[in-house]
Amino acid sequence: MTRPASHFVAIIALVLGFFSLAYAVLLPRIDRLEFSAFEPGGTVLIVGKNFGPERKNSFVTLSGSPLSISSYRRWDDGAIEVAIPLSLDSGLLQVTTAIGRSNPSIIISKTKVPTALRPEAYDPASPVILSLSAEESEIGSLLEIQGLNFGLNMQFSALRFSRNPGALDLRETKDFLELTYKEGYFERWDDKRIAVRIPEGVGSGMLTVLTPQGESAPFPYAIRNGSGSKYLFAPAVYSVQYEIRLSLAPQAGEGYVLVYAP
Repeated sequence: MTRPASHFVAIIALVLGFFSLAYAVLLPRIDRLEFSAFEPGGTVLIVGKNFGPERKNSFVTLSGSPLSISSYRRWDDGAIEVAIPLSLDSGLLQVTTAIGRSNPSIIISKTKVPTALRPEAYDPASPVILSLSAEESEIGSLLEIQGLNFGLNMQFSALRFSRNPGALDLRETKDFLELTYKEGYFERWDDKRIAVRIPEGVGSGMLTVLTPQGESAPFPYAIRNGSGSKYLFAPAVYSVQYEIRLSLAPQAGEGYVLVYAP
């Protein structure tokens, strides 16, 4: 490649890199919702950045469906307030602008959220989830679950993650991913704390702890949008052995044999 051509390729690469960076910086982002649990027919305040000073052609979607024009109460670059229709009770909320679509954030109607009881009001033997180490996690990250009555032997217990935001009560649906000690995701399990790697295949929703004494009340959690990472406790190592036999005919003139052994 000649010098002018190489300079041209370098300039193109720099321009593409600049536009990619600018796109990522200008993309709308939701930082938090006030409140993620809302009253039916009430409003939700979306706090973030890059929403734009005016709505214009931008819009908010809930579970993929755009909200009506009458739903918008406020719109500026750092906050959007919308009224949630009575017909909707939960789902993934996103902001779409001319630049692109934001990360999703889950909202749930207060009528669908299990009522939190005082620890002393629970069955003394049943597991209770009190808090999580992070409000939002990503695939492969370590999540710590604090609570009561998890037990000391996880061989007879399990952790259940919902696969979608609509599965609000895992005790009444089968739409969940169940983890046991056999999968190797747990780093700690004692009576008051569980440390687990977030597995692939789960989405924002609810989780429960299942022990021989019963199943805990569902507890909400959120998964950050993105690829995450794969965590292996004991990576598998493979050894491949093979041989190649060649039978060459009498040489006729000059030539060569090329063997590719990946």
